[in-house]
Amino acid sequence: MTIISLPFRITEEWPTPIIRDYEQFLDAVQEPTSYLTKAKCWIDRATLYSLNKKVLTYKSDTHSKTDMHFYPLLNFFYHISIAAQFFQFKKLKNKLGLQPTELISKYRQLSSAEKYFALFEAFWVKSDWVEMFREVGSAYNLPMENQFIEALLSFSACEEIDSREFYRVTGFSPDTEFTYVIQILAFFGILTYQLKKLTSKEQKLYRKGYLRLKSLTISEFGRNFLEVLHNNRPFELWNIPYRIELGVIDFSGQNFSETNESKIPEPFFKAFKPLMSKGNVLKNCLPCSEPKISSGTYIFKISLGRIWRTIAISGEDSLDQLHLAIQEAFNFDNDHLYAFSLDQLRLNPRKSFNDPRGGDYPFADEAIIGKLNFYEGQRFLYVFDFGDWWDFDIELIEIENEIHLDRYKIVKKHGESPEQYPACDDEDW
Repeated sequence: MTIISLPFRITEEWPTPIIRDYEQFLDAVQEPTSYLTKAKCWIDRATLYSLNKKVLTYKSDTHSKTDMHFYPLLNFFYHISIAAQFFQFKKLKNKLGLQPTELISKYRQLSSAEKYFALFEAFWVKSDWVEMFREVGSAYNLPMENQFIEALLSFSACEEIDSREFYRVTGFSPDTEFTYVIQILAFFGILTYQLKKLTSKEQKLYRKGYLRLKSLTISEFGRNFLEVLHNNRPFELWNIPYRIELGVIDFSGQNFSETNESKIPEPFFKAFKPLMSKGNVLKNCLPCSEPKISSGTYIFKISLGRIWRTIAISGEDSLDQLHLAIQEAFNFDNDHLYAFSLDQLRLNPRKSFNDPRGGDYPFADEAIIGKLNFYEGQRFLYVFDFGDWWDFDIELIEIENEIHLDRYKIVKKHGESPEQYPACDDEDW
């Protein structure tokens, strides 16, 4: 279908007040009283409850004890802010907080239209959808492929689409949790939607926060926007976490032509310029710079139950070198594969760095410790030998910026190292 160029003009209030609301978010999370919870690094409840009263795009039906994932808009703002590297985690006194990066000041210098596309780019290109929706739905049941946009484009603009018709035409099941994606598209004014009220039986059957679609309506602006998105910015080629999971290392900003002859970076917003009126300033985007290496010394505590070791290692070293230090500290033979997962709760394949001897990208020897935005108090997981499954809890105790090591050091030991291959009694065979 040919795209009809219409003079759309994005402002702080149109197509939704998302730009204005994001400014409110930026101010709120930088307040001295704002902090992150220790267990899940969520924004504290008091900040969320106060901020929810100020936003215009979407207000949640919540109370002062509601957790972050039940504030859809604020949860969305949090995840895209981390993905876009507007903030870094930082230990502030005895609590964890968000420390702004220089990108926030650069974001605030953009025009309204440029801000709009910077926020959408943070969602479409930089955000891990599985991580964003993990607390509210079955993350791997999300419609992340471009077929979802194709499904939306099978309907006309300004037409109310009943959910049953949507399921019939698209082939999606009601249990496909695309409603969370529809909700975010609504934050950007691409569409509007209505939800079904769940019966008491359904409320018991589904997790709290489950959404069931009743109908949706794609705006005229949204119909044109989705056309460009589908034809020029397909999710499969532009979403970085998705491509990392596939083992692909060329990312957005490249010209993804079939011949792959050109590698000239292209701003995400460029494809949408024909939709914008002449009054929209659409020239600048946020830089995609490589994170700087913090070359100080990182002190990690590696625990295996009650047995632990403290290791000092340079920020210029890789996770593969941390793996070697752990192997030496626990007297293991380094004869099996391993993985580091930056998700402290589980071995999360979308947040893992893997043994370069295996075939799963990204590799740990390419993950430089000083580039990973570690913060003091952060915990993550190291798994060695996927047969016997040795899982170690790692905590970053301290970052010493003034000290530089040429080689890692095993600083402290507590408890005897376990036998990697304990002898088996004949009775066990």
